[in-house]
Amino acid sequence: MAQRWHRFDFLSPKDNSPISSTTEAVTFPPGVVEAFIVEIPGGHHNLTGIRVFYGENQIIPRGGNAYIHGNKKTVPFELDDPYPGGAGWFVEHFNSDTHYDHTFHLNVGVDALATLDAGTLPPILLLRVSGEGGPVPSGAPVLTSGAGGGPVPTE
Repeated sequence: MAQRWHRFDFLSPKDNSPISSTTEAVTFPPGVVEAFIVEIPGGHHNLTGIRVFYGENQIIPRGGNAYIHGNKKTVPFELDDPYPGGAGWFVEHFNSDTHYDHTFHLNVGVDALATLDAGTLPPILLLRVSGEGGPVPSGAPVLTSGAGGGPVPTE
């Protein structure tokens, strides 16, 4: 359960279609992001939409190029996988209403005490750059160039 909630308000200008949507960066203190609550106040009449990204990956709503639409609607999202707090979060929103600007509210639930460690992150294999020297572990095969130009193990 989130220990800390951060609230952000996004003003979406009138006559701003999904094609010309607005993207804003969202930054909050470090921790592990556990949940979001999107609030769409009355008056939006399904003419607006909002979605949340971490980097280039759409997190909510899940899947595709969808937006959250509504009017007087509160939508909670619990995250299945851990995501780091801090920088790298973006909110994209649009407003097709030709008469009024509209505001969205985004609440971000963060566990400030939790941290992402090597056990929760995917493994990373660091490879040498071509031509980069360095010690060869003992017992490792030595590679030489074969007739076709490819590496051939020697013993």
